[in-house]
Amino acid sequence: MNYQGIPQTCSPHQMTLRIISECDLLLTRAGVFEREVEGILSREGLRIRAPTIKSLQEIDILSQSIQSIALLLEAMQGSMSEDDSLALHELVARIPLRDMAMRLAGAENEVVSDSFTEF
Repeated sequence: MNYQGIPQTCSPHQMTLRIISECDLLLTRAGVFEREVEGILSREGLRIRAPTIKSLQEIDILSQSIQSIALLLEAMQGSMSEDDSLALHELVARIPLRDMAMRLAGAENEVVSDSFTEF
């Protein structure tokens, strides 16, 4: 990964902001995905059966879970010190998705659209 121009460290407070931003990005992507699946089902005139409904409900549960994590992080953020320092490269090296790792390290967030991809 190319970390040029990205600081080597950040405070827990800054990292929390980045994680919250990443949660927002994931929520947007989940919404796009859900609309696409619903569009496919309605265009193709497929009969929606119980397993399909259960899968769509699972998308909602995942979205609500991500939103809950973001809310928890926001609540915790106020008690985090700006003086502490986290080694960014050590933290983000554990994340297998390159673009997500770069965003958490401080790269600019991308705007989610119907053509957005993590790859």
